[in-house]
Amino acid sequence: MTRRRPEPVRGNRHDRPDHDRDDRDDRDKRYDRQIRAFGADTQHQLGRLTVGVIGVGGAGSLVVQGLAHLGVGRLLLVDPDRVETSNLARLVGATPADARHATHKVDVASRLARAINPNVAVTPIRGSVLDPAVGRALSSADILIGAVDGHAPRWAINRLAVQYGRLYLDIGVELSRSAPGAGLEVGGRVAVVRPDGPCLRCQNGDDPVLAAREQDPLTRAARQAAGYESGGRATPAESAVSASTPAGSSPRPAVSSPGPAASVLFLNQAVVALALGELVNSLTPWRTTTQQILLDLVQPRLTNLSADSDPTCPVCGPDGIRGSGTIGQHRRRPQHQSAHQRR
Repeated sequence: MTRRRPEPVRGNRHDRPDHDRDDRDDRDKRYDRQIRAFGADTQHQLGRLTVGVIGVGGAGSLVVQGLAHLGVGRLLLVDPDRVETSNLARLVGATPADARHATHKVDVASRLARAINPNVAVTPIRGSVLDPAVGRALSSADILIGAVDGHAPRWAINRLAVQYGRLYLDIGVELSRSAPGAGLEVGGRVAVVRPDGPCLRCQNGDDPVLAAREQDPLTRAARQAAGYESGGRATPAESAVSASTPAGSSPRPAVSSPGPAASVLFLNQAVVALALGELVNSLTPWRTTTQQILLDLVQPRLTNLSADSDPTCPVCGPDGIRGSGTIGQHRRRPQHQSAHQRR
């Protein structure tokens, strides 16, 4: 009589003694080319990072894609909006079915991140950064990346980053005409707010009064009637023109047209690449640090800007809210900037 051989006990892979070694080997193979560039320690740091991405539309979806490829360990994704047909040309990971079913953008971004890296932990948050509960959830992030429209969301992220001592990368794009018949202005900028440096208000002259006005129902209704996006938010192009203008200078007005602002994938890709480069630069310096990078795709050229903190700033000034959060400071080494604003 033939005796059956016993089946091997498979159990949970995590119960096997060699599980950690197998995972490490898989990770080393997956990220081999990045490790060759920035080292195993940087890759390990990326795997331990929690990054909050606020706004996962055209630019934000590219941020999520890039973070998943880099091997970031945990993502907090914030956006209240749903997919529309007009998003499909630039929203990475979205399908016509998502537009038909009005899928939440954070759900599309979560699906995208997990498809790239099944090991990434993703928390989708279907809400606005202006909601205090969302702000509390984001306070657990090591790094914040904003890809939002308007003064109010930027003001909220800026306060959150300074309060909890987090690195904040703010992305803005511009695709507009400065005058009727003029050529397109195509570019954008990445503002870098470090735990010990000038905040976004000091860098850009962002006005909390304008942020408050954006939330006023009468103002929002008037802006909507004037042809801005639904809900009265500033268009991405308008936001970028304001946000990429150094403090003390006058922004160039863009020519507005009724309906949503122009947007193209390749511009978003170019600006997001700069932001992801700065994230890696915060872990292992590979280029000179800066506070703002301005991108002009027409010329083309890159311009670095730096700025001082305003001693009267209600956010990062001596009497501001810097470090007043209940969660510890950003764990990365702070990097100081030059003392004077310059081109």
